Amino acid sequence: MSVKIFFMGVIAILVAFCLLNSACGSEKTDIDYLKRGNTYFELEEYEKAVVEYTKAIELDPNNAEAYKNRGFSYYEIGIGSYEREKFDLAITDLNKSIELNPNDAEAYKNRGFVYDDNGEHEKAIADYTKAIEINPNYDNAYNLRASVYDLLEEYDKEIADYTKVIKLNPNDEFAYRDRGKAYLAIKEYEKAIADYTKAIEIKYDYDEPYFKRGNAYQSLEKYDLAINDY
Repeated sequence: MSVKIFFMGVIAILVAFCLLNSACGSEKTDIDYLKRGNTYFELEEYEKAVVEYTKAIELDPNNAEAYKNRGFSYYEIGIGSYEREKFDLAITDLNKSIELNPNDAEAYKNRGFVYDDNGEHEKAIADYTKAIEINPNYDNAYNLRASVYDLLEEYDKEIADYTKVIKLNPNDEFAYRDRGKAYLAIKEYEKAIADYTKAIEIKYDYDEPYFKRGNAYQSLEKYDLAINDY
């Protein structure tokens, strides 16, 4: 009986080894490589992620998800290594992903993010807008588009986007903070104070909203309140 149990244990170990390592004749699929790539991406091992996504694409040249994720991996590599040419690879992959799946809001958002970081702000806005058209509740796309409007000093559009983010996520303290910053830029001081106050109510353990609210109070000549915030 003990010998039988021993051999059953050995067989169980071999089966487990096969399942974990795909070493018993079963070949990996593009989905397997995609999942491995996603895991490396989460671990911020972007070079390894690229290798896995490339294997997925070799097995299925129409795998839009693999192109999308490899593209954003190239972007992360470019940011980390200051290799701006990686941005071109990122855009090429994201273009292919969108060609294969033109209804993927995240692909447009990711491409917009690359364009934005490359200083191509109008292209970024177009992609964020397309992502929002596909998914009208895509709060991250609204946030990112608002940040571009801020760079371009298009404050009314920025405020509109942050207002939409707040409607979708009423506890987003950063949306209140950044909308407050836009109100401050157009000298809507009372509205800025209200937004900074809300940001502080949601999450009060960082200094920026206090400092900016202090600036708004000072602009309104409410010096005691300004000093209190500073």
